[in-house]
Amino acid sequence: MRRISFNHKAVLKRAVIVVAASVFLEAAVLPNAGSGFFEDLMDKGPEKKEMVYYIQSVLRHEGAGLAGLGKNHEARLAEFILMQSEARGLDPIFVLALIRTESGFYNPSRSEKGAMGLMQILPSTAKSMAEELQINWQGEGMLLNPYINIRLGVHYLAGLMKTYGNDERIGLAAYNRGPASVSSRLKQGRVVSGAFAERVFDNYRELKERSGFYLNG
Repeated sequence: MRRISFNHKAVLKRAVIVVAASVFLEAAVLPNAGSGFFEDLMDKGPEKKEMVYYIQSVLRHEGAGLAGLGKNHEARLAEFILMQSEARGLDPIFVLALIRTESGFYNPSRSEKGAMGLMQILPSTAKSMAEELQINWQGEGMLLNPYINIRLGVHYLAGLMKTYGNDERIGLAAYNRGPASVSSRLKQGRVVSGAFAERVFDNYRELKERSGFYLNG
């Protein structure tokens, strides 16, 4: 987890302002999705509905209200995490584990290196991802919008997984250290994985086990 506590109130206030505008920004992160998209998702089967409820329960109990986002956003974010993960061929619980590791579900998180939001994305990386997704980049403040942060983060993670042959540990190392650093290590025959990937997998195993009790209990 890479949270720092500088000017906490100012960051939180800024996050609330950004989220207040998310009703407009969501249109930029929901491609080919009309107002009935989430209702259509729920119609695809009870297993998806239960998965959304599970993700929502994790967000509610571990996110401390996701720093002012409110219960309505918990439900919508749970749906959004499922939608984005499945669209990119990722396990939504794996994505949830990465979010837990990076930010502890604390939306205004910002690292010492400047990575921001739920998935702790550097503004420079986010700008590149936004260009790939044809999202109008309006500056680092967009990373405090959880929907944009998740869409960019999941897109980035999926791309790294593909680059490194779906090796989850190398993909996570690249997400954490940057692909240039990881590629350099690989060329030198050096070990790439590390403590960050292990923390994500520890969280993944715990959340996966809990989901089994939740979904099958």
